[in-house]
Amino acid sequence: MVIIDQVFKYLALNFLKPVQSVTVINNLLSFVYVENEGAALGILKNQRWIFIIVTSILLAIIIWVMA
Repeated sequence: MVIIDQVFKYLALNFLKPVQSVTVINNLLSFVYVENEGAALGILKNQRWIFIIVTSILLAIIIWVMA
């Protein structure tokens, strides 16, 4: 699954990004290039500091529990 994911990401970057969208079947199937700058589904876009704080706290707790 990881390999398939990486192949599709490579294809999207190299073939879809320059044209932005490709219609395969009119009004039924098209591919559009978008970039997700947040978490899942774009939640917390441009709020990287929240992820850094939460990750740091969780990492500290894991280290404390394992010590």
